[in-house]
Amino acid sequence: MSHLPARPASYIAGAILLLTAACASAQETQSKAASAGQFHALADFCGVPSPEMMALFKERQKAAAVQSGIAPGAFDAAYAWSYGKARAALAEYDEEEKAETCRPLKAMAGQD
Repeated sequence: MSHLPARPASYIAGAILLLTAACASAQETQSKAASAGQFHALADFCGVPSPEMMALFKERQKAAAVQSGIAPGAFDAAYAWSYGKARAALAEYDEEEKAETCRPLKAMAGQD
C-alpha cells in the first residue's frame, strides 16, 4: 500500500509556487535594502540630510524589512554592499558631476 498523495504533481506544483513567492519576496526586500544603501551613499556624498537622519532612515527601512521576513543580517549585508558600491562610483565624480548629481537632493532638503 502506497502512502503517496493521490496527486503528487499538484502538491509539488503548490510547493514550487510557495517557494517562488517566498524567494520573490526575499529578493524584493533585499532589493529595497540595496536601494536604501544607495540612497544613503548619495545622501552622504551630497551632505544631505544629516547623518542622524540617515541613521533613522536606515533603522526604519531595516525594521520594515525584518517585519516582512528578511533576516536582520541579510538586510545589513545588502545595505552595506550597495552603500559601498555606490560610494565607490560616486568618488569618481568630478566637481561638476557632483554638483549636478546633488542639486535635486539639496533642493528637496531646502539647501539650494
